[in-house]
Amino acid sequence: MEEKRWKLLPPAGAPAKQLARAAGVSELVAGLLLRRGISTPEQVRQFFQPSLPLLFDPYLFTDMDKAVQRLLLARQHREKLLIYGDYDADGITATAVLYRYLFRRGWKVTATLPN
Repeated sequence: MEEKRWKLLPPAGAPAKQLARAAGVSELVAGLLLRRGISTPEQVRQFFQPSLPLLFDPYLFTDMDKAVQRLLLARQHREKLLIYGDYDADGITATAVLYRYLFRRGWKVTATLPN
């Protein structure tokens, strides 16, 4: 069996220290945030305390309006929906959140996860 090794990036240094002090986070967290392009205390606050107006508009996805209309038609006709989830931490969570949302709003829905 091939041995696997972590490839760690070098510490972010002075910029991480500065951001850590200004934003009230650890240097490790500041370094991770810097690698994501988050470089100001305000951006750190928005990252950890998001709000709806800061989210991207879902209608920027191609044909989102068609997808929404199709879902509404499915609910009106009591068609069954299947959510095919992804079997990892965020996939399971996303499947559960989407299932709960649709079920509570009147869709006939079921979910499945691959094994």
